[in-house]
Amino acid sequence: ASWRSELIAHLNRYKRFPSGAGSGGVATISFTINRSGQVTGSRLLRSSGDSVLDAEAVALPRRASPVPAPPPGTGGSSIGLAVPIRFSRWAWWRCSCPAPGMSGATAWTS
Repeated sequence: ASWRSELIAHLNRYKRFPSGAGSGGVATISFTINRSGQVTGSRLLRSSGDSVLDAEAVALPRRASPVPAPPPGTGGSSIGLAVPIRFSRWAWWRCSCPAPGMSGATAWTS
């Protein structure tokens, strides 16, 4: 499996559907990790339209930290990623990020 697919699977293990949220939605977040996989920052890029889901999406990477460390040669001292987080009240066990039609985490280096 690729590092990106391992990273997505790791995030999914820590994803929760928060109480007080509506029926679901997709929030896109960006987060930064260091070379050892520690999450150093997280922020909302695109709202799901539900502030409770948005807050959960932003909290997810820190709760899942450390994430799988990037392979040698990937990025610099820190790596930024943008990930859509899909929430569904009725199928939370099947939730996945990325959303259908998206290839997964988008990475950039800094």
